[in-house]
Amino acid sequence: RRRLSWSSDGGMTATPLMKSSDLTDPWCMGSMAVYGDEVLFSSCDSVGENGFGPRVNLVIRASNNGGEHWRKVCLVDEIGGYSDIAVYGNALFVLCERTERGCITELILKQYEITEA
Repeated sequence: RRRLSWSSDGGMTATPLMKSSDLTDPWCMGSMAVYGDEVLFSSCDSVGENGFGPRVNLVIRASNNGGEHWRKVCLVDEIGGYSDIAVYGNALFVLCERTERGCITELILKQYEITEA
């Protein structure tokens, strides 16, 4: 699971760490971006032994209550791994690696239109 902390002053101070039971993750790089009142988060949705799992099922999640609860928005890639996201206007861009049998085979960039929930 991920641990989260929030800052409203550029990182000078931050809230205490909180554990998110909604954010499963195999210890793989994820990314956050803000869109309106929501926080978007990309990461792999898999868990294995001792918290380590395969880098698969890259998903986008969203929270509209400061990270207390997250809902899955979409599956980006079944074998996606490390990811980075950015919001520009009403578009969400996801850059991620695709990993097969432990080797990175390609980098992909996907674009999604953000619609109001």
